[in-house]
Order: sequence, then structure tokens, then C-alpha cells
Amino acid sequence: MLFKNDFLYGNYTAGSNFWSNEKCDSTNAVAKRMILDGEALNCSSLVGSIITSREQYSGYGTNGRSWQSPVGNLYVSIILPIDIVDRTRIGQLSLATSIAVANSIKFRFGVENVAVKWPNDILIGTEKVAGILIEIEKEFAVVGIGVNVENAPETGQPTTCLRTHCPRDIALDDVLPVILKELDCAYCQLLNHNFEEIKENWTAMCPDFRNYVKREGVAGIFVAIGESGEMILKSKDGPSEKLEKVFSNG
Repeated sequence: MLFKNDFLYGNYTAGSNFWSNEKCDSTNAVAKRMILDGEALNCSSLVGSIITSREQYSGYGTNGRSWQSPVGNLYVSIILPIDIVDRTRIGQLSLATSIAVANSIKFRFGVENVAVKWPNDILIGTEKVAGILIEIEKEFAVVGIGVNVENAPETGQPTTCLRTHCPRDIALDDVLPVILKELDCAYCQLLNHNFEEIKENWTAMCPDFRNYVKREGVAGIFVAIGESGEMILKSKDGPSEKLEKVFSNG
């Protein structure tokens, strides 16, 4: 069941619609249905809408991989207009969101060893603590964010949660307002065409940058982030190759 409340935070990220679920399939799926259901209505009113859920029973991440979603962690989706960035550069939005979440964890909650991993993971040390999923529906970008706050579900890769690392007590309700404030800053940078600063901040928090990596069958030195948010790898003796994240549109 959806409950509509007044919620206004920051300048751009959140509008006046806040939809809270006790349980849903996934917040991104709910957001996309809202867009489709509102197609014959005034869809502009959806911009900035925030959808949260205490639990997801069909949470998913990149390439449809299952995202375990028990009670105690943050699951949130935000509906933004696609023109926050050029449609061909939607990868910029993923990196901007990643650095906003990483900055929240590092600077607002005092957690050490926070890192980002291309294209959309946030780590503490080598363990995943949060993930980003951007999906396109009609003329909107649905920004999905999952943060392990109280639990570290098994996902087939090392995971952790904020409660394990935060130097002070942290409650689930503390996390979203902090992330929204950082998202406002990051999205304003995109609107002001300041992706260079986002790239600098992102690469500074990425241990893989300027090191040898292998992604999706492509190996080389991670030398740059492209203007579309793509990873650029350079082989030892050959030319650079671009590895571009393909975002699902459902």
C-alpha cells in the first residue's frame, strides 16, 4: 500500500511526493508503474517523487541480478526528468549518484575506507555496502539506490553494512535525508554541466583507477572516465578501449 506524504528536501532531488511502502516488489518497479499509470495525466508532477520500502520481495540490480532486501536496509527510488543529462550520457547520472552516496557514508557518517567501483557499486574496503541502478521509462530516469544499513545480505560477493563500520549509532531513518542532500549537490553539478568535477571526485575514491582491471572480458589499465560515464581501458601496447555500461530500460 502507498502512503502519500508531504516531503520537501533540497532544491532539486525531491519534489512534494513521498511514497512509503511496507513491502513491494521493488521501488524501481513501483516508480516505473507510476510513470506508466500517469502517462495520460500530468506526468510532470512525478518529477522528484521519492519511493521507499521497508522490504522488497523482488529487488534487482544490474543485469537483473537479485538484490536481497530484508527489513533494516534502505531501498529508495527517485524519479527525475531525463533531461537532467543528455540521454546518451545517462552514465553521468550513475556516477553522480554513486559519489553522492559515497560522500554521505564517508563524510556524514564518518566511515573510513569508502570507495567506489565502476559502474555503480559503493564499497567499504573491499566489501559492497550500496548499489545504484538507473533505468529509463518514457521521458524519466528512475534512480534506484540500495544501502545496507543494518544487514549485509549474501549476494555472491563480499558485503557489509553501515552499522558495522559507523563510529556512532545509526538508524535507518537517519540515512535517506543525508543522501538526498548530497544528491541535490551532485545533480546541480550535472545541471550546471560540471561533470569534470564529478569525475575528479569519483576517480579519487576509486582504487581501480590507473590500475589494471578486467571488466566484461576487456582488460587493461583504467585510464579515464569518458563523457558518457564509460570506463576507458588502455592495453599495455594497444589503443584505449571503451567499456560502456548499458542501462536497462525495463
